[in-house]
Amino acid sequence: AATSRMLSTSLSAGNHSHSHSTSSIAFATAHSFILSSILSRRKQSSGIYIHGSVGVGKSMLMDLFHSICTNGFSYSHEHTNNDNNNNNNDDDYKQIEYSPINLQCKRYHFHEFMIQIHQKIHKYKSIHPKSDPIPPISAQIAQEARLLCFDEMQITDIADAMIIKRILTLLLDLGVVVVTTSNRPPCGLYEGG
Repeated sequence: AATSRMLSTSLSAGNHSHSHSTSSIAFATAHSFILSSILSRRKQSSGIYIHGSVGVGKSMLMDLFHSICTNGFSYSHEHTNNDNNNNNNDDDYKQIEYSPINLQCKRYHFHEFMIQIHQKIHKYKSIHPKSDPIPPISAQIAQEARLLCFDEMQITDIADAMIIKRILTLLLDLGVVVVTTSNRPPCGLYEGG
């Protein structure tokens, strides 16, 4: 499945922190991962699949990540210098900045994304009734965004499962990086299917 080509991580109420320092480290790591994935066109890991129970911060983490990728990130970090006891205020704070990555990023609620996909399939099939719509639609999505963020990924019917498997596989093959959140682990994404 396409999700097997994405790093999977689980969040629980006890393994995340709201501190500025932890957030900056997490986003520096994620930012670095995305840049290296895109620049090197690695195929072994082309995204991140974040899953866990409701209310642990998956959507917040993805939204912050998307915001940093599109807008960059900057904050002042308090710095204490134990070797020097003078009260020079310039040494008390360290400015930390992450530049936005230079590529197109899009964020979708997964349900809304699937509605758009069904609309694109319908439109394509009305013009090309005997042609497969998935490759050209996937290529169009890849041209519009090199980083896709999906919130609340959930598969509830067989048609969506078949469509999204093909689309994600093609997007990953085209070098698109996918970050998604879900309440279910990858193996339970299409429960009962």
